[in-house]
Amino acid sequence: MVFKSITRHQHLAIVLLPMILCGLLAVSLGKEICFDLAAYHYYNPFAILHHRWGQDYWPPVSIQNYINPTMDFLHYFLIQFFSPFWTEFFLGAIHGLNIVLLIYLSYIFTSRYEKAYPLTIAILLALVGLYGPVSFAETGSFMGDNLNSIFVLGSILAYLKGVKYYPNAQKSTVGIILDPVFLSGFLLGVGVGLKLSVTYCIVGFFAAFLFQPTRMKTVGIWMASLMLGFLLSYGGWAMFLWSHYQSPFFPLFNGVFHSPYFPNYNWKVSCFFPKTIWQTFFYPFYFSSAAVRATDLTFIDYRFPILYLLYIVVAFAVFTRSIVKKADPAMKWLLIFFIFSYMAWQLSVSNMRYLVTLELIAPLIIYLLVNYLTTTEITKWFILIALLSFIVVKMRPIHIERLQGFGESYFNVTLPSDLSLPAEGMVMTTVVNFSAFPGDLLIYPVNSGINLDVNHAHTGVDTVASIQNYLVPFFPPAWHFVGVTGVYNQYAISPTAKSMIETFKGPVFLLTTQANVASFIQLAKMLGLSTEEKNCRVVTSDRMRLHFMRDQKILLCPGVKSGHRTS
Repeated sequence: MVFKSITRHQHLAIVLLPMILCGLLAVSLGKEICFDLAAYHYYNPFAILHHRWGQDYWPPVSIQNYINPTMDFLHYFLIQFFSPFWTEFFLGAIHGLNIVLLIYLSYIFTSRYEKAYPLTIAILLALVGLYGPVSFAETGSFMGDNLNSIFVLGSILAYLKGVKYYPNAQKSTVGIILDPVFLSGFLLGVGVGLKLSVTYCIVGFFAAFLFQPTRMKTVGIWMASLMLGFLLSYGGWAMFLWSHYQSPFFPLFNGVFHSPYFPNYNWKVSCFFPKTIWQTFFYPFYFSSAAVRATDLTFIDYRFPILYLLYIVVAFAVFTRSIVKKADPAMKWLLIFFIFSYMAWQLSVSNMRYLVTLELIAPLIIYLLVNYLTTTEITKWFILIALLSFIVVKMRPIHIERLQGFGESYFNVTLPSDLSLPAEGMVMTTVVNFSAFPGDLLIYPVNSGINLDVNHAHTGVDTVASIQNYLVPFFPPAWHFVGVTGVYNQYAISPTAKSMIETFKGPVFLLTTQANVASFIQLAKMLGLSTEEKNCRVVTSDRMRLHFMRDQKILLCPGVKSGHRTS
């Protein structure tokens, strides 16, 4: 077996040390309290566990509320049952499994190509893999990319190990389940179900199957286990969406499923895609450009431009037959998987966050290409050290909103003590508009001073006003929340939300920020509510300690319905 030269104590160290390292890294980076956690990573599992789907209303354009919440149950569990310090540590430790898998994946090749220190080299490649703009910054983050990549890396490792050393699938049921090919498909299926944005990896697998001699039986087992894993991680949520919205992927792919609750087109965030023909063919060279947005936030990383050039050099060398080395089948498979996965990513999502698996294995791919191109050890290591050192020195991670100092509660939310909160109430609040409404949208000509629509959803303009969902669990359990969005600078509301507000018998409150409270009060008046800014009270939370929010306040404002005034 490929790992037989690794001792039991070394196996234990390979598993435990990276997890401890990443746990400590997560703690040192601070308490993550970013946009996505505040918007839905915490609220969504809470809503499922507390049966709030009929109690709260979020417009279909608030797409994040309809994303599969399965991964977030882990996040919710950690926040609920551990202190913030240990929440970050445990989450970072789980993310450390990426390094564990990278070490074993790299060792498959270094044990073959290196006579001295193959395990040490595999560890170094894994560490450089972790030190990427997304993977490093998201260690201990609730974004889910570093969690999802565990399943994808596990799938790659199982397949390469299984095909190379265990080519024959077992005939018994237990044998099939334990077969590495079956495990590979199953893990990738689970990963895709947890986060549909990694579907591009399926393309990479099929391309590698096509260009590498692969038995149909192997492909069949892999495909069947892929579907099984996908149904396990996504099937329940698909049934939920179908029963509520007549679409298993609501609101995605609505050009196919035609749910009446969303416009009939296939929604996607278009701002991250290449804009010109030059960007299309040379996109990795634009990743770190301020003029091109390959993700929400800026970063610097040169691993993909370097790989782009290395692939060209290898292609030229193969075409001119200037290389006499025989390519290892496992190496060929991984190189094909990588390049076609990248192309599928650029065509389907083109968001750097979702490329994290390829970011992690990029140093290994660089190692394989340089090893294939060079003829002497001195040349190989000179080039490798130069390239990997350049990547490490120049890398600048994306910025994720974190706080130093943990406290006893993760969000440290305090509701206003001088405002009477009844057992049952309704809260009208703002959410981001990621799309267009169906044709029944009601627009109120109130200048909000902020943009709540999709064209500005990633600029940071609306991050203060539009993400109060994380506060919902701290209100009395019988309260209802209704999301109001906007189109450009005007508020927009669906007839469903309007009817809920107008027919609710109890008190209605406004939840917004100081920046747009005046405009939100104007909207409330148009909906038959009356309040004044002087009646609003401050809701405190650790999210408002973030540096760009320190001049803002979350306000809870009691509203009185017309004709229902009280003394």
